[in-house]
Amino acid sequence: MGYEGRVLNQRGEPICGMRVSDGRNITVTDGSGFYFLPGYERTRMIYVCALTVRMDDWYIRTEGREGTFDFRIEPVAVSPDFSFFHTSDTEIEGRKNNEWIRFAGELVGKHRPAFFMHTGDLCRDDGVRRHCLVMNEETVGCPVRYAIGNHDYIGEKYGEEIYESLYGPLWYSFDCGEIHFVVLPIGQGDYPSGYEPEDALKWLQNDLRLASETNPQSSLIVFDHDCCEEENGFCLKGEGISVDLKRYGLLAWIFGHYHINLLRKIGDVFSICTARPDSGGIDSSAAGIREISLSGSVLSSRILYN
Repeated sequence: MGYEGRVLNQRGEPICGMRVSDGRNITVTDGSGFYFLPGYERTRMIYVCALTVRMDDWYIRTEGREGTFDFRIEPVAVSPDFSFFHTSDTEIEGRKNNEWIRFAGELVGKHRPAFFMHTGDLCRDDGVRRHCLVMNEETVGCPVRYAIGNHDYIGEKYGEEIYESLYGPLWYSFDCGEIHFVVLPIGQGDYPSGYEPEDALKWLQNDLRLASETNPQSSLIVFDHDCCEEENGFCLKGEGISVDLKRYGLLAWIFGHYHINLLRKIGDVFSICTARPDSGGIDSSAAGIREISLSGSVLSSRILYN
């Protein structure tokens, strides 16, 4: 086992210092853009830990593939002051009309966010297969990234099979400005996962260790479909493993799942949820897309109503 390749930009030039992961281990490309990863027993993808313009250029599936894993990407450059959009639980299963995408595109054109984050529940087979066609970098006008929701676990081999084939890894990271963003899976859903709960945590330990060595002053924002209310330190725990997120400057935990618009602080950490944009949450909370602005590690937020 072992995976190697090069990371190049769109002009074919090597990208030095790019983080690359096999889902457990993380390495950094050398001066020629070369990397090597050992893999682990559940490696399904090799991916770069960077925000890129496209949704499908930053990961490569390993199944049935031999040879090198070479990337040709267009990384997004972001200033220290930037904003991003958040939405969740759009649940487009069975819906033929998605007018909110036009609204989303208009907002992107007006506010120019660095990226658009969706924290899951695209909703079952129809929603998972169609959402990437409805909401992507071309339809809304900026990079789009996703996290898996509990209603997105579908597939014959394992719960995340179809999601992974269309959206990439369940856990990954990227940097913007002074912020290190981490995306984590909810871990359980309508069908059983093919991963162990500790798989994401072992990767997270490696990711945060390397990110803190690279930029010790950066803050951390986590995206997940579910909330985290660990008032005693935001520690994520599994069998034989514990990751204290506040050690790495946790600024915010951003999620969906509950179909509400929420912004509150738990100690020094923002807890943020956003309702689905077309009709609001189950509790009839106002519809909208959240804009989150960052100036260094200073966070502000507002809902942009539909």
